[in-house]
Amino acid sequence: MRRKEPVLVVDTREQHPWCPPGMLMVSRALKVGDYSLVGYEDIIRVERKASIMELQLNLVRHWDQFIKNMSLLAKFPIHFLIITDSFVRLFRYNKYSNVRPEVFRSRLNRLMLETGIIPLFIGKTQHAESYVRDLLFKSVEVWLASKTPSQQKKLEKFRTKLGLEKPHAKS
Repeated sequence: MRRKEPVLVVDTREQHPWCPPGMLMVSRALKVGDYSLVGYEDIIRVERKASIMELQLNLVRHWDQFIKNMSLLAKFPIHFLIITDSFVRLFRYNKYSNVRPEVFRSRLNRLMLETGIIPLFIGKTQHAESYVRDLLFKSVEVWLASKTPSQQKKLEKFRTKLGLEKPHAKS
């Protein structure tokens, strides 16, 4: 039996989309977030900030819209805010900005406290896309494992689609 590849949904507004290894991609309009998985659009969403500068713009200039969008993102059972840059860079002085690093820190704290979203800073490594792919797969697998028998069947289909073995029974 030929294994079907999982399909990554990429929002139509995403300018430089990821395409993690081993995944196909389809472009669709998403009201919230930048990424999802086909068949799991009602369960999982990922918002990606490609740089510290993009995150800083959202934390300061576009704060009202950003916090509104993150509040909507937080309503999905599985949700991530992924920043492909270094956490340390957020707090360095930027000579092109008149905003002090303390302001970014304060807004980041408010984001976490008001929405429950914990940002993941994964850097710009060659492994970032693979990490996100694995995170998406494992998140859906864990979420479905705790569900009803009909959702358990969906999990089996998901595992089969990915070519994963059934988990061994604990003895």
